[in-house]
Amino acid sequence: MDENKVVSAGAPDSTDVAVIQRKKVNFQKLFHKVSVIDYAVMWFLANKAEQADENQKFYLKDLAAASGVPVHIITEMVRILKDKGLVSWKHDGNGEEGTYIQVTSSGVRAVMEQRDILKDFQKNVIEKFGNERFLNLLHEMSEFEDIMNNEIERGGTKNE
Repeated sequence: MDENKVVSAGAPDSTDVAVIQRKKVNFQKLFHKVSVIDYAVMWFLANKAEQADENQKFYLKDLAAASGVPVHIITEMVRILKDKGLVSWKHDGNGEEGTYIQVTSSGVRAVMEQRDILKDFQKNVIEKFGNERFLNLLHEMSEFEDIMNNEIERGGTKNE
């Protein structure tokens, strides 16, 4: 199977799906401390906690508003983090004033460990690819994104 195959813009065939699945599995190997989604949520919380005090309260409704994710989905995500001991779940007053979470020391530790794994991975990849080549790639990707955005803004469906 050709792992360098370019996935077409149309519906993926079985080869495309297999390549995507294999790459997904390889990517997930980087996340052996916590899952990708757990890391994303915990990173967001830990980042906010670093900007405030260690007793920072994160209200579910505020998390939903900041992320654009419905409260019921945030609630399920947080429930998983709570079950893993990464956050604690609390209520103001009798619960009617708001439900909030706080990042536990285990949660902060898990995010920092995963962050270190990702930093080491990134460093190794850039080192092997070459720093100058990497910077050029970022520049090219930025230019490509600008062109795509310009096409989207002008309609992008007609050849003119």
